[in-house]
Amino acid sequence: MSPGPGLRPIFGADSSASQGSGPPERPAGATASIVVTWGASCSAGVEDYGIYEGRLGAWYGHTAIDCTDEGGDLRETILPGTGNRYYLVVPKNANDEGSYGRSSGGAERPRGASPCSPSRTLAPCP
Repeated sequence: MSPGPGLRPIFGADSSASQGSGPPERPAGATASIVVTWGASCSAGVEDYGIYEGRLGAWYGHTAIDCTDEGGDLRETILPGTGNRYYLVVPKNANDEGSYGRSSGGAERPRGASPCSPSRTLAPCP
């Protein structure tokens, strides 16, 4: 299951830490930031990216936590919520969002709560 454009979280302040192949686990009691990095989207019209956070087990309950890629560097540092979380990086422009990715069964993931852009009409990747 692909998380969208790409997700490579790193725990702690050292962004040079190695990237794991599986989902990240937040150490018990950790309050460290994570660095989320991703590759550029292949969708036409992409100007920015939104990051959504959800709680594992409450699938499709993701909420926008950052609606701008500061610096346009495809990288953001965020403070994760408590518990086991998942993150989606969604391509967007001022008016539209792209895909949130697909489930392991191939179904398109639904939009998040409080989306970063008003509609979901960016063209999918060719």
